[in-house]
Amino acid sequence: MGLLIVDKQTGRIHSHRVQAVGNVPPLTLETCFPPWERATIRERYEAYETSCNYSTQEARENLRVVAGQVYHKPTVTLKGQAEATEGEPYSLTIAVTDALPGEEFAEVRIEVGGVEQSIPLVDNQAVVPLIFELAGEYKVSVVDDRFRPVPAVTVEVLEVIE
Repeated sequence: MGLLIVDKQTGRIHSHRVQAVGNVPPLTLETCFPPWERATIRERYEAYETSCNYSTQEARENLRVVAGQVYHKPTVTLKGQAEATEGEPYSLTIAVTDALPGEEFAEVRIEVGGVEQSIPLVDNQAVVPLIFELAGEYKVSVVDDRFRPVPAVTVEVLEVIE
């Protein structure tokens, strides 16, 4: 069991604590902070129980709070061929999965070859035509923290020899 601590003002995850083993007090919002901070803790933070054993960083990457409930963040899937030819269209398919029922995302931020761009989504998906002007290796990654981290797609762009 864990305790997710969220900043009330920003909604940002402050920390995720896991119950220690042994003769220790139960995990509460107050026991996660030193005594001199406890007077104002409830004004600044909210606590949610989780079934996860995540570190704080893992919780920030994978969890979110919606309407007072803890959920895993949705996942963005990137699909495309491993190779492309310079100057020719390349098709990248983007899909959002694991969203809450009825949850629609209008866009997702991705990075292609070091350039960030916002891709509009329809029904949580998109087919994006890309054109790589120069041969080389390009990484396509999701840089949107509303979603879980996923591995980048590597595209090897082949040179056109005439």
